[in-house]
Amino acid sequence: MPAIPPAAKPARKRSAPAGKPAAGAKPANKPAKPAARKPAAAAPAAEPSAQD
Repeated sequence: MPAIPPAAKPARKRSAPAGKPAAGAKPANKPAKPAARKPAAAAPAAEPSAQD
């Protein structure tokens, strides 16, 4: 059992310095933003077009 806690600790430390969780969160936010912007831009663009 004592070997399990130490193994879990180094794994967490490696993930933090590696920036994997941080990098994964950034790319996830980037695709989410452009995806939200595209539909948002398409909606306003469709509204003025409909008015015209």
